[in-house]
Amino acid sequence: WPVCNERGIQIADYVREHNIQRYAVVDDGGYEDPPHNTIWTDLGIRSAGHPVVFTDGKVGLTRLDAAKLIDILGGKT
Repeated sequence: WPVCNERGIQIADYVREHNIQRYAVVDDGGYEDPPHNTIWTDLGIRSAGHPVVFTDGKVGLTRLDAAKLIDILGGKT
C-alpha cells in the first residue's frame, strides 16, 4: 500500500535531482479495488504543488487533457 503523499514526494525528488524547470504530471489517479470499484487518490501530487492533469484511466488522454497540458507547459493550443 502506498504511503500517504508518496507519489508527490517521489516526483519532487526527481524534479530536484534532475534540475527540471518545466514539467507537468499526468496521472489517472485511480487503482482497482475488486470487484469493479475504482478508488481515486492522487497520493500527494496536488498537495506537493505539482502541475498536474488527471485523466480517466479507462479513457486515456483526451483532447481536453492535452490542451490543459499544453497550457501548463506554456504552449499554444
